[in-house]
Amino acid sequence: MMTDMHCKTMPIKQQTPLRTFFAALITAALMVSQTAQATVEITGPAHFGEPPARPQMLADPHRPSGSPTSAAIERITQEDGPGAGLQLAQNALSGSQRAYGEKDARTIIPRLNVANAIQRTGRDAESLIEYRKIIQMIEAAGGPRDARLVDAWNGVAFAHLNAGQFSGAQLAYEASLQLGRVNLGLNNLAQLEKLHALAIAQQASGAGDDAHDTQVRRLKAGEQIFGMDSPGTANLYVSVGRWFRINGRVSNAIALHSLAVGILDKDSEHEPELTEALIEVAISASKRPLEFDQTPLPRNARPRSALERAEALVTKDSSLAAETRAAKLIRIADVHISQNRASSAVPIYQQAASLLASVGQAAPYSAPVFIEFAPPFAEAVPGKGGDVVAEFTVSEKGAVEQMQILEHLSIPVANATIQNLRRSLRSAILRPRIVNGVPVETRNVRFRLAVRGGSA
Repeated sequence: MMTDMHCKTMPIKQQTPLRTFFAALITAALMVSQTAQATVEITGPAHFGEPPARPQMLADPHRPSGSPTSAAIERITQEDGPGAGLQLAQNALSGSQRAYGEKDARTIIPRLNVANAIQRTGRDAESLIEYRKIIQMIEAAGGPRDARLVDAWNGVAFAHLNAGQFSGAQLAYEASLQLGRVNLGLNNLAQLEKLHALAIAQQASGAGDDAHDTQVRRLKAGEQIFGMDSPGTANLYVSVGRWFRINGRVSNAIALHSLAVGILDKDSEHEPELTEALIEVAISASKRPLEFDQTPLPRNARPRSALERAEALVTKDSSLAAETRAAKLIRIADVHISQNRASSAVPIYQQAASLLASVGQAAPYSAPVFIEFAPPFAEAVPGKGGDVVAEFTVSEKGAVEQMQILEHLSIPVANATIQNLRRSLRSAILRPRIVNGVPVETRNVRFRLAVRGGSA
């Protein structure tokens, strides 16, 4: 918290104009210093780093008339919170049990939705207990290859991953993938999200090479599902390329993002996706280390020209709402900032601020914001768990500087968790605080990494 600070000056009637000037100058300097030193706490991004897909509520083919639908459970969860969603899922299960009997196989889907709803409230261990009971029930009713086991094991995997239990997550995702191939076919679309989640679990456990191989599996599966030159494959290239870049495989990222731009450039109907691919290729290409006699970048992967094309696409798209156009422009300006081109970023930030002001909204410039950051999944610890707090400075260029780990809140955090957090923050890109259109440094910025406690 900031504390009051005072500058002692002479009584007004005794001050000369010069002393009055210096007193005002010193007071202003102290106020600026206070503002710079105030603690700013920021949260991780919702989408950069592409978190694992959360299991969805399942449609119940045997739902009794009047019982809540899976869509209603999802909607209530979004509008009123996980607790309200859990209550509705339990009501649906009760309706099925009254209609068919408590242990009837037709209650399996409502049971899976209840386990999912429990996990969404943060009670991973309790949801795992429910999932294990359901798996036994499914196997008793339909055998070890029953299609409902695909979703059951997927729920188990996500609960393990969310709890920081990476070995359990990997085993469960592999089980779900294998059952998916049996029941849905070798080239089923659902496997793409699970392969990404499996790679996250592998990376979090320190098995980076296994995670790389899993993302390659994801690529090959996607090419079979969508076809080599389809927009679906291009979007997958963007996703996997982002993964490779975040995890230090920049050459792979450039190659995939360049391929994505080439595919999407063939059809004007896919200009929104092309804009994103151009931004991603600009980021990836800018991270390529300088080497002697290195191969020139592909023409469509040159950072500045890629960003200029992206900006032109956003500017000419008259169908975009002001908020959407502003968000895209801010994203482009963010990349300019990350590449030390403040002179290019500032007018774009100002344009976005004007668009938002036209619809009564303020631009998100008052504090640093993560542009790209993949927060690590922390390994679970005994007991109640807690937070690991990192404090650092965000430079006017959006870089993390002077980082230190402040506290573990008396929990025995694994050293790998600390090292993964340091590595993630060092490679993060942030939008600096912007004052009067100018990027400025912000000190005492904090980020909290939640560490789950207990075991399931």
